[in-house]
Order: sequence, then C-alpha cells, then structure tokens
Amino acid sequence: NQYLVRTVTKGECFDYFICLDFKPRHQNVLQYRKSKSFMARIYDDSKKRDPFYEVCAWTSFGGDAIWKYNTYVLYPPAPTECPFTGIYRFKQTGQPASKIQTRIRGGYTPLPRDGGWYITCRPEFLESQFSVCGDQTKVMNLDVEYCREMDPDGTPIRQYEMIDYVYQCAGHWRENSRSYLITFDRDEPFHKFRCWIYERRDLFTIYVSRSIGSACGFNQTSSSYRPEDGADLFLELNENERIRKCRSDIFFTVLNRHMLF
Repeated sequence: NQYLVRTVTKGECFDYFICLDFKPRHQNVLQYRKSKSFMARIYDDSKKRDPFYEVCAWTSFGGDAIWKYNTYVLYPPAPTECPFTGIYRFKQTGQPASKIQTRIRGGYTPLPRDGGWYITCRPEFLESQFSVCGDQTKVMNLDVEYCREMDPDGTPIRQYEMIDYVYQCAGHWRENSRSYLITFDRDEPFHKFRCWIYERRDLFTIYVSRSIGSACGFNQTSSSYRPEDGADLFLELNENERIRKCRSDIFFTVLNRHMLF
C-alpha cells in the first residue's frame, strides 16, 4: 500500500519524490504516513537508480522508534457493527467534567421525573447501563441513571426518558496488541469523533478507555483515564443482562462451539 508521488511546488525550480504509505484500518478509517522528500533530478540523471525502492524504504520515514500516522475518518461515517454486544453495568473513573452525566441530548430540558413530577424512581431501582443490543448493534447507548421501576399503569419509567449518550460505531481494528474503536457522536459540540481502547478481561468484564480528543494517546491502554496518557475516562463494564434478552457475543461464541462438538 505504498505510492510514489512526484510533487511540483509552484514557484520552485525543482520537483521532488515522496512516498505515501497507507494503512487501511476500516471502511471508514484510513491511516497514512509520508516519507522525506527526495530531489527528482537525481533519479532523472541516473536511470540505474529506482526511486521507488529508495524513497519508499523504511528508513525514509524517519529513524524514530515511534512512527506517527495521520488518521482520516469518513464524515459522516457509515454506521458499522460494534466490536462487542450485550448489556452491562459500568463503573467510571476519570476527570469530573469528562464523566458520563445525566443529560437531555440536544437541549436543556430536565429529566421528566425532576421538579416535582408525579413520575419518580426510587434509588434502589437506579443503575448505570451500557448497552449494544437488539437492532441497535451499531451504536453504544450509555445511561448513568437507568430506571428499572414501573409506573402505576405498569409502564417502564425509562420510556419517559432519553438515553444520555449515543455513540455510533465508525470503525475498529487491532494494532500493537491493542483493540481500537472509533465512535461518532452527533450531539458532541467539540469532539464528535472519539477513540477508544477496549479489552475483554474475562467472560463478563470489559475494560474501555476513552481518549481526550479524537485520537488515542500513544501510552493509552484499556484502563487509562489520566490526561498524560491521552485519556479522560475509564469504564469497567460488568455484564448485567437480567432477562437474557440480549446475550453478549461471548455467550453466542461458546454456545456455537458446544453445538459444533
């Protein structure tokens, strides 16, 4: 995935060769790095030297141990399947302003059960919920105060509310023994794209770390939440599927293996 390009700059007397090295991570995500510039006249005078093998050599991209790639994401991204599914209860650690908070997306309206409304939810029925489930396997729904109580008519109180955060999955890949995920949030005014690093710790637990900006930090891991690592939020997801209506991907994998054997 390397391309040799001849560049001509307006106002200059010489043109140059550069090499573009592309890494297709996902249908919505493209990464590339650019080599150093080589004067094209050197190769025009000597036909025995092939510019591709010299300009696109690994030494042309710098001798640093850390190679930096520029990342481009399709905007708006095409919805794609999230790398894992299920319903989880989450514990969050991070900067106070970066934590998942109760909100109404796109407005300033308080929760329906606030301000003396007749719709109330007792504290013992409140819990956090992270879900990638049902017909919404292309989005991650996060609700910090999910209500499991019914109203007097038998209707779930959560039907009167709105999910706090909806992250659309835009692409995921694995690199350097880490699993990366790019999400898109239409309601975010500053950073619509976020980079996550996730890791499944066991059959029921997943660690997820969210970046500060749109790109993951080089030292960021699945349990990072400090700004010096390039992260601002860490989520510990614990499976919480009460009625087995939305089984996780691991459950289906184990079930299929038993069926095969």
